[in-house]
Amino acid sequence: MQHVHPRTRRLFGAATSLALGASALLHLPHLHSHKAPQAEPASTPTPAMAVAVGAESVRLASPVPRHLQRAARSAIRRAATGAMPTGNVPGWQQFLAQDFTGNGLPKGWDSYAGRPGGNPNGWWTHAHASVRGKDLHLVGDWQRGTFTTGGVMASDFASTYGKYEVRFKLSKAPGVAYALLLWPANGSWPSAGEIDFAEDGGGDRATTTSTLHYGAANTQVQRTVRADFTQYQTVGVEWTPGKLVYTLNGKRWATVTGAEVPTGPMRLAMQLEAGKGTRWSPAPSKATPSTVDMVVDWVVGYRRAA
Repeated sequence: MQHVHPRTRRLFGAATSLALGASALLHLPHLHSHKAPQAEPASTPTPAMAVAVGAESVRLASPVPRHLQRAARSAIRRAATGAMPTGNVPGWQQFLAQDFTGNGLPKGWDSYAGRPGGNPNGWWTHAHASVRGKDLHLVGDWQRGTFTTGGVMASDFASTYGKYEVRFKLSKAPGVAYALLLWPANGSWPSAGEIDFAEDGGGDRATTTSTLHYGAANTQVQRTVRADFTQYQTVGVEWTPGKLVYTLNGKRWATVTGAEVPTGPMRLAMQLEAGKGTRWSPAPSKATPSTVDMVVDWVVGYRRAA
């Protein structure tokens, strides 16, 4: 997220077993572990995910291989229902699939608490990240004069390279930013890089920006795409050596290549945050709604197939 980064004063704790460098202490939030015993989200398809699509609907001609026929049918089914993708896709092996159907944050996920790095206007609390109604909600509201929000990290799912997709929507809100990003697992920011595959600094949610951060000077490469993000959209990134491909609803819309693309393990994070008071991200004001809601339907992650 442009000029907006989480921080912490301590490590996540033994329960999270995260190996962070000393520089991580300056940027990561206090994270609340949800590894206490709890019911796991159902791994079987929901009714919406199990919609039957007949072969006549796909109209694939032989000699298309059977695995590609199955992938095509699955894509059609997902497009029709918005259901979470399950299973591998050509060239990628799924290692993360979460549709937030449980009673709390699932095992391996942590929530933020504390002051966002370099942001005097905001605050994160664990209570502002919750699972309800089969969705993850990152909520923002005024608490004692400070606009307070939520954020989460998939702490147990670090990967070097990968393909990620997130289906989400959020409220219009001047002064309230968001980011879906990959954060360096060793916490060495900005030298280890950062990949924001969807973010904006607040407003009407008519665009989203993808930003690659790299180098000691926090150099940035940005691309922007238009869509109505107050309605569900599926954003993603395919991260391979020397290359980033940004996707929107399964279609590639921008590519960034070069040696600047990160090479070390990263973790998926999602956050709502009060604006810093910059041109990119104005501070919350009287124009900011009393409550802002970022709703995440599901997330998936894949590693490159061997």
